[in-house]
Amino acid sequence: MKRSRTSPLSHSPHSESNRAPHLSSLQKSVSPPPKRRGANGQDGDNPHPSKITPSDPKTSEYLDTWSMKLRKSILPASEQGSTPHLPIDQWVDLYRRHAHSNGHHFVIHQHDHPVAGPHYDLRLQFSDSSTVCWAIMYGLPGDPNQDNRRNATETRIHGLSYNLAETASLGQGSVIIWDTGDFQILPYRTGQDQPDTDDTSSDGGHAPAISESSKLRDAFQRRKIKVRLNGIRLPKNYTISLVRQNKHKPGTGTGTGKTSLKNRRRPAARMSPSPPTDPDSMSPPSPRDPEPKRGETTLQEETDLSDGDDREIRETNAYPGSFNTIGSVHGRTWYLRIDTVGSGFRRVKSRDGKQVWVRNGGATHGATRSIQGFEPFYVLGPEVERSVVTGRLGKDVLDDEGVQDFVPRRGWVPKA
Repeated sequence: MKRSRTSPLSHSPHSESNRAPHLSSLQKSVSPPPKRRGANGQDGDNPHPSKITPSDPKTSEYLDTWSMKLRKSILPASEQGSTPHLPIDQWVDLYRRHAHSNGHHFVIHQHDHPVAGPHYDLRLQFSDSSTVCWAIMYGLPGDPNQDNRRNATETRIHGLSYNLAETASLGQGSVIIWDTGDFQILPYRTGQDQPDTDDTSSDGGHAPAISESSKLRDAFQRRKIKVRLNGIRLPKNYTISLVRQNKHKPGTGTGTGKTSLKNRRRPAARMSPSPPTDPDSMSPPSPRDPEPKRGETTLQEETDLSDGDDREIRETNAYPGSFNTIGSVHGRTWYLRIDTVGSGFRRVKSRDGKQVWVRNGGATHGATRSIQGFEPFYVLGPEVERSVVTGRLGKDVLDDEGVQDFVPRRGWVPKA
């Protein structure tokens, strides 16, 4: 198979003359599982990975299936550029260590959908079978001194086994494992707290007194999540904050969808969210990040699911084999940004009087401390970003799965 060579992952600012247009990536069902029935059907007891229902509880079987599939798909090191690589045996071991109720596995999928467009799905394990998921249009922010705010929109609850997925189809586009590892839930505090730099993660067989999955469920209910992602690609101690501002904000998938007459008559420009009250919680994203609208997911979901499945999934907001015991609501908006203090930065005044974030540590006052924080990085999209497991681009996955005539959505521009 012929591989096309591309530039390695870049960590330099990406210039853009025009901001991304209004995309539908957060208005559609961005990550449904493959069809359970239909013209293609399943291929017996050991189906092709692209036809596996992501949330099926037969996790061990699927781990074997995915690992065999991905092992054969790993690119030579010379073709992987500078993308960090997780050996397949370590990838399998990582998943097995967390395949229980106290597990805290995470994955970030890059999903290049033909209709919704490119986006990045953050999936955090909260039980032995299920993950809570957010779709992030521009990927995770990597520069604390740029606009690092993102909309993060809740999607369906997925089965834990879907964290293994790296596949493609004509209707769903390509999915690659952009990063994976485990996570820690840290106390959500305001003010200039010192960063917690203990990045040791608990082994699957030695659960802490309060498990990370329990902490996640609690933080999710409190609507304020501070999570450290211990991944392969993300920098050491990379920490983000997720905040859901309003419990019952109309029009964002938070329940009945009823809107008061006053709100219906209010001009759209005045419907933007007000700033959060916590001094260190994130501000609402800029107008470049459009908020999803309620009631615009039907067409895509009905295309991919049978009538019976569709009804049950809508009622539970969970794909078959997963369980929405965390109370996730499809289409609900959270605000995401880098937790700068937690990631190892401090704020100083620059020569021109502006407040900037700099890395902690180094030589200060005659003493030398280890440098914390990280150099800026930028997510550059499907044409550049590679899998940390196989080293493949999205188009390589399309080729490997025999997908022809895939037409990507145009107009996506990296957010630097």
